[in-house]
Amino acid sequence: MHGCLASPLRVFIFSDRVTDVKICFVGRRAIAHDPIHDNLLHILQQIGDVTALYPPQPDVVPDPIATAVQRATFDLYLFWQSDEIASRLLPAIGDRRIVVVPQDDAVRERSPHWWQQFQTHQFACFSRKAHEMLLRAGLHSSYFQYFPPPVPTPGLRYATAAFCWQGQAGENQDIQKVAEICRMIGATELYTPGTGDYPEAIDFPVTRIATDRQDLMEQAAASCGFVILPPHAGGFDPFFLQAMARGQIVVAPDSALVNDYIGHQSSGILYPAENLLAVSRLSNDDMDRISASARSRIRLGHERWQRDQGRLKSILMDDGKRWSYSDYAASFGNLLRQEAHKRTLQIN
Repeated sequence: MHGCLASPLRVFIFSDRVTDVKICFVGRRAIAHDPIHDNLLHILQQIGDVTALYPPQPDVVPDPIATAVQRATFDLYLFWQSDEIASRLLPAIGDRRIVVVPQDDAVRERSPHWWQQFQTHQFACFSRKAHEMLLRAGLHSSYFQYFPPPVPTPGLRYATAAFCWQGQAGENQDIQKVAEICRMIGATELYTPGTGDYPEAIDFPVTRIATDRQDLMEQAAASCGFVILPPHAGGFDPFFLQAMARGQIVVAPDSALVNDYIGHQSSGILYPAENLLAVSRLSNDDMDRISASARSRIRLGHERWQRDQGRLKSILMDDGKRWSYSDYAASFGNLLRQEAHKRTLQIN
């Protein structure tokens, strides 16, 4: 990074040039340190010179961005989860190349007609559901799966404890449901970010960790045998992938953003948000098997993600190459395992 302008709009200029391509990267400030964001930015730096812009508001086009577009400074514009700004700049960008990495929630909430304004441009999706919805709208979309690198096997100091991700954003009702999940799977205590006390009605050992104690938060998150995503966890966060890499058992709602990565009863546990009774207690053998499978899935997935970066670079550059892609997502296997699990419950 060789330049940074101090202003309400955060501007970073990267130079690792291998071509003369000038790239404008527009991202969301709130998720600027997401590992997918970091990987994507690194890939762009291998292609050309990158100016990364982080508007203070997700739906307002700051003057520096508008000025850069008007001056035709860039050859490629990549909009990282900043769909509204992409839409507002579209007339000024004209026929120059745009790649949009959309928010999964935004793809579901907006009509196909809204997305069709990008019909001559390219989408890169890290959500299968968003990718399929854009394809049905007749748009150019490519699907990718990010996997973090494997990590050495950690010592899980609290193997029967659970850490609840997004606990600080959940309502007491969500925490009550998470406590119920803990009972079902056999966890003995729950750690969650936040301050204050929960109502006595929860009736389960809960330890809250102050959000300003990042060291304690990370220690708890990495030391518990279970990592639980609450029923109404919003959005996609690679946090649960990092938990899988450590061999922790992720227990998560069966959503389109999660079940591409977790195989039910194989590399994690998926539950219907409306039916917590579908979660059952795990034996020690089950826990060992799921832990090993989660680590294996991350290892193999990361190898594939590294290979697949060539396809991503090709799509960003629009070099016309044809790529075959084998999709190893967990979704189909999930359906088979869940049906088998239902039959087992009916027999018992």
